[in-house]
Amino acid sequence: MIAAMLDRLLHHVHVAMISGESYRFRKRMSAGITLPGSKAEPELGQS
Repeated sequence: MIAAMLDRLLHHVHVAMISGESYRFRKRMSAGITLPGSKAEPELGQS
């Protein structure tokens, strides 16, 4: 049922493949902001 609904909704859709970094991601990286859950530096005692 879900597949039929998606097929009906997306019948005339054109897919655009986009690659590269987004402006927001670049700005975040230049500001030194990391993503939640990612560790910029390893904890003490771990190598």
